[in-house]
Amino acid sequence: GAMDFILKPFEPGVMLSRIDKILQIEDLRKNLSISARKDVLTGLWNRKHVEDEIERHLSSGEERGVFFIFDLDNFKLINDTYGHIMGDAVLVRFAEVLGASVGPRDVAARIGGDEFVCFLKGEYTADEIREYCTMVIERMESDVSEIIGSDALITVSIGVALAPDDGYDYLSLCSKADKALYHVKQNGKNSFH
Repeated sequence: GAMDFILKPFEPGVMLSRIDKILQIEDLRKNLSISARKDVLTGLWNRKHVEDEIERHLSSGEERGVFFIFDLDNFKLINDTYGHIMGDAVLVRFAEVLGASVGPRDVAARIGGDEFVCFLKGEYTADEIREYCTMVIERMESDVSEIIGSDALITVSIGVALAPDDGYDYLSLCSKADKALYHVKQNGKNSFH
């Protein structure tokens, strides 16, 4: 694990300079590690990070949590009508909504395109889950109309899965939430299940 060496007798200034360089390299390595787990556009975590975080949480004896998958309804319409720059602005705004809606121990991520997930650690009642979904839907509606200047062009559909009831790992929770999301998409969108 050595990163450098100094022959005896050594000069204190040289030793301090080399230690400083090693510390700088270590900081860069840590920053690169964090950057590799972030979505470049939105600044949210990426899929790999959320998978690891959920696995770590569920395997640590903490078995409770709520997994949400979000899909922006009619997102292609934004790109086709207003262009990709506006589409990116909508994605960034939704990421801000999600980021503001999770606590410090929870995790929100963009897993690709216009799909996002978040995992709230702990136990939540059906009413609390309903309130959370309603808040995200309402915030998205108001924020997007603020950006675009038009109502109801884009909405959000949400699928929900509970740990451990619906699974003990990322893949099973994502699969259950995805089925719930599909149900919402088939029944009018802009809701949760």
